[in-house]
Amino acid sequence: ESMDKALQYGGENATYYYDKAFYLLQGKRYLESKVAIQKSIELNYEDSATAYFILAVNFNNLGYAEDACLNFKKAYELGNKEAKEYVAKLCD
Repeated sequence: ESMDKALQYGGENATYYYDKAFYLLQGKRYLESKVAIQKSIELNYEDSATAYFILAVNFNNLGYAEDACLNFKKAYELGNKEAKEYVAKLCD
């Protein structure tokens, strides 16, 4: 319920979509989270490394290993250190 309330503040900016994706991810609503984080990336969210990491986590949980791998690699290239172990596990 608190997640739904947090998502109601609205907005049409990258931070709104990032926050929405993060909350949806916490609620294991992976497909909705994936759509929101993609919109955040499209709107040039300032921490793109973290945004790509969240996108990769969503793809991974949805069973799209190849897409997850590509996005974990992108997140790591952009500076997300946490993505490194996922690249090693999923992409080799």
